[in-house]
This record gives sequence, structure tokens and C-alpha cells, in this order.
Amino acid sequence: MLLAIDVGNTQTVLGVYDGNRLVHMWRVATNVDHTSDELRIKLHVLMSAEGVDPHCIDGAILASVVPALTHNWEKACHRSFGVQLLVISAKTVGHLINMDQEKFAELGADRVADAAAAKCLYGSPVIVVDFGTATNIEIIDKTGKSVEVIQAENGAVMDYGMYFGSDLMWVLMLDDTGIEPRSQLNIHQPGKLLIAGYSTSSQLYYKPLMHGSQVYICGTRTIDVRSTSDATASSVQVYGWTLRDSYAGAEQMSLLLTLSEQGKDATALRVITGAKVTDLRMHAGCTDLMMGNGRVWGLAGQTLYSVPVSGGKTQSYSLPYAADGVLLRVNENQLLLSAQGEVRLVTLPAK
Repeated sequence: MLLAIDVGNTQTVLGVYDGNRLVHMWRVATNVDHTSDELRIKLHVLMSAEGVDPHCIDGAILASVVPALTHNWEKACHRSFGVQLLVISAKTVGHLINMDQEKFAELGADRVADAAAAKCLYGSPVIVVDFGTATNIEIIDKTGKSVEVIQAENGAVMDYGMYFGSDLMWVLMLDDTGIEPRSQLNIHQPGKLLIAGYSTSSQLYYKPLMHGSQVYICGTRTIDVRSTSDATASSVQVYGWTLRDSYAGAEQMSLLLTLSEQGKDATALRVITGAKVTDLRMHAGCTDLMMGNGRVWGLAGQTLYSVPVSGGKTQSYSLPYAADGVLLRVNENQLLLSAQGEVRLVTLPAK
């Protein structure tokens, strides 16, 4: 069996693996003053409490961000199990990641282990997120090369994602280290440069959208429209409204919002397309709302309701089954629905 040890700044996590199966795990406080004898005693106490036979341990591996404890763990494992501890570092697992060795050597053992494990388990390309003392996002491209490391040193990462159809990545952060919190949105082109950065202390950003060179930054007070190619900027007041869906048209983005106080079953709708704002009313009881085919659609059990984006009468369409919810908008004309444990594809009626 394998003993895996993860030494963090505040806690140390130990696990015993039987093949690929984790059979025992312990979490203890990290104490930088512990000697090898104290670590050895701690190991035996933990294993004895769970009935683990130390003679069954035939391998041990360590990832540590506390270098002062590495040698003591090596001695403790050798004396306890008679094994040589494999210490995770750029040198020992660097062959698994195609990365500049000088840059790779600067990474902590935790992030080296993250990158190697993600590539081995999921292949590449892959995005690795490490929620440690500081949040780190590492991007590995399809060749297995680590092309970008994004660090959130001042605050927390709230959300992140890739823009569909492009090689751009966005990271939404909240910096709470100053006198007042600041929302920060950064747009990266992994491996090349930071495309744009936007921040504010007047509201919380919660969703960024992109259409061409325009970035729509949805916040609790306004939707700020910025350009990554020039200094063009505009804002739309949306206080009291929450983004529910968006649709990228040929020339501009359309945004669907609902009254925040109405929650998920909102009937008051607002569609924003450029400078045009249209208020609509949806049938009560619709739990899922989305745009498509020039209309806003609402799902309520076995019925689809729709209202034109430009305004007009609500229409209803009966489904041959009761749907539980919308899983995905496949395109402008089709939705994937969940219905009684099944996945159904529905084509939206024409305008």
C-alpha cells in the first residue's frame, strides 16, 4: 500500500492507498517544529487507531510546501516502513509536464502535483485550479505544455471560464484586502498576455460576457460595456435586476434579465439589446427562461410559453411529456430538457 502525505502551511493530510483506492485518510495540524521521531509517533498512533498494519506500507510519497519538514518526513518514513520517500518536485515529476524547467522549478510541490495529476487523469488541454492559501489557476495546452499560471494574490477567485470560440480566458476576483472590496475582471490570452483588466468598488461583478471585441460585465448595479480594442465604454442601469440568459446576435448581444425580488419564478422580464430596453411579461410558474428564435421562452412543466423579444402576446405550446428543467440551449432553435430521468431534444416552434 502507498502512504501519500500532503504538507500544507496549516494542515497536513495523509492517505493510505490500496492500488487506486483511498482506504484511510487523516487530517492533522502542521507543526514546523516537529522532529522525525514526533512524526513517526504520530504516524503509528494514526495507523493503530484505524488498524492499519505498518508492514503493509511499501511506498510513500510527499508533496510539501514546508521545506523545513521534508527531511524529517523522509527519516520518519524510512524508520517506520523501511521505504525511501518520493518527494514531489519539478525534478522528480518534471518529465510529466512539458514546461520551461526554470519556470517549473519555481512552482511549489502542491502545484507540481496538481499539474502532473490533472494531465495524467484527464489528458490535455486542461485547466487546474488550486484553492490553497492563495488561489492559482494553471492552463495546460493540448501539447501538454503549461502555458499560463494565474495567481490571485490579493483576494479570492469568484469564477472563471473560457470564451466559446476563442482562446481567451476570464477570471473574476474579489479583492477584500483594502479599505473597501473591489471586483476585478481580468481577460487573458493564455501563454501570451493579459488582454484587459477592469475593476470597481461601486458594485459586485458576477458575470462577464464577450461579443467580438466588446465585453459585457454584469454587475449588481450596472452592466458595463467595454471594448478590448479601444477606449469605448458605456453602462446600463440594472439595479434590482438579475441576468438570466444572453444571446449573441450577428452584430450585438441581447441580455435577458428578471426582477431579483421575484426569484426564479419571475414574470417581469427585461431585454437589453444595445441601447434598446424592452420590458416584457412572462406567464407565471415558469422556472426556466431563455432566448431563442427571436423570442423569450419559459418552461412550466408540460408547457412552453413564449413572448417576442420586441414585445407582443404570449403564446403557449404543449409538450408530449412533463419536463423537469432545461439542461442546455443547443443552438437558437433547440433545447435539451430533462424529463423524468431522460434527456429530450426539443425544437422550438418558428416565430
